[in-house]
Amino acid sequence: MKYTEFKVYASHAGLELVNMIMLNQGIDYISINDPEDFNDILNKKNEYGWDYIEDDLKENLDREATLSVFFGEEDDLTVIEDLRTEVEKLKKNVGQGSYGEGFDAGSLTIE
Repeated sequence: MKYTEFKVYASHAGLELVNMIMLNQGIDYISINDPEDFNDILNKKNEYGWDYIEDDLKENLDREATLSVFFGEEDDLTVIEDLRTEVEKLKKNVGQGSYGEGFDAGSLTIE
C-alpha cells in the first residue's frame, strides 16, 4: 500500500499548536519526532543507568521537530488541503503576534 505523508516542521512549542489542528480535524494518529525528547533522555541518562549513548544520535539535537500524519490510498486526501490551510493560518497568526510577543512556533514549514 502507498502512503502520503503530511509533515510540519515546528518548534517544541509549535508542535502543540499543530497537534491541536490535527485533533480539530479528527486526526489522532500522528507521529512526533522531537529532539527535546532525546535531550530529556540525555539529561537523565544517569537515572536510567545508561553508560553509553552513540555520538551519531546527538547530531540531530539541533534540528527542528516534526509532526507527521500518514494517509493511505483509501483515505480522503482532501483533508490534506484543509490541514495545509489551517497550518498557513497558524503561521500567519503567529507572525501577527496572536500567541504573544516573541512566541516561537518554529518555521511551520509543510512538506
